[in-house]
Amino acid sequence: MREPAARHAVRRASRRRPVRGGRNPERIFKYIASALLGADALTGGAGIVALGVLLHMCIAMGWTVVFFLAASRIASLYRNAIPVGIAYGLAVWVAMNLVVLPLSRVKQGPFAASQVAVGAGVLVVCIGLPIAIGARAHFKRS
Repeated sequence: MREPAARHAVRRASRRRPVRGGRNPERIFKYIASALLGADALTGGAGIVALGVLLHMCIAMGWTVVFFLAASRIASLYRNAIPVGIAYGLAVWVAMNLVVLPLSRVKQGPFAASQVAVGAGVLVVCIGLPIAIGARAHFKRS
């Protein structure tokens, strides 16, 4: 019997070298799900992984909506996509790590500058810049 496409994709990704600290994608999505469910989520199965994926996508979409709403009112946000995208990625990191995560049920580890640099860099490259560049393309067409 074939496994569902989402589970297959997660399994394939987790066979590759883990990106951060020996964690594979399943572990990362369980960590995300632990924001709602607490530490028990870390021992969960495919359902917990799916919840983590869903939460991850909803959070990313939320940050996208926030940026597009702001950019629809403030043109300089999309006209200066690169510097604004970098700043937005850093702002998302600050909001997530200093506001959202402390309010969640996620077990936080000790402060590590290297993890801050990697986490902020990932949000700049994977959230801030793509959103700002996408907004520029969208509003240029409008």
